[in-house]
Amino acid sequence: MPDILFILLLAMIVLGPKKLPQIAAQVGKYLAQFQRMKREVMDQVNSEVLRLEEGKQQQS
Repeated sequence: MPDILFILLLAMIVLGPKKLPQIAAQVGKYLAQFQRMKREVMDQVNSEVLRLEEGKQQQS
């Protein structure tokens, strides 16, 4: 917890109190976009694995 406070204090000093909310919002958008892309990739991998398993069962 003290680490987070230190990082926030350092960010406030470096970026300034006016830019910090803008940058935090932008980081939030990027994180949401990354999570969406990660979910899409995981869904594709899972569907491909399922397709391969079904094909394997049909061959048996």
